Amino acid sequence: MEHDEFATTLELARLDMSEEEKQRARADFSTMLEYFAAMRSADDDREAFARPLSELLPWSQHSEQANISRNDNNNPFPSNSPFNPLENAPANEGTFFAVPNVL
Repeated sequence: MEHDEFATTLELARLDMSEEEKQRARADFSTMLEYFAAMRSADDDREAFARPLSELLPWSQHSEQANISRNDNNNPFPSNSPFNPLENAPANEGTFFAVPNVL
């Protein structure tokens, strides 16, 4: 990134930096611009992705394996479960813990 481009960018962003901060930031900005240029060139690389990146859907899967999920269970402690946290609670109201008012 050229010095005058960087100075204009800082001015438009209303950033006030010391000279040391400007030197570090200018190097970082240049690195970011190099990454952007690499991403732009990857969009034209049909060998890597078989089509331009702009045509790939964000949720495209590159494998045939589907996500495996379990059914939701709205009763985490069924009656036949050996663990029942309400048994050890000092107070409960049905299937809920009873908590004294604080205020």
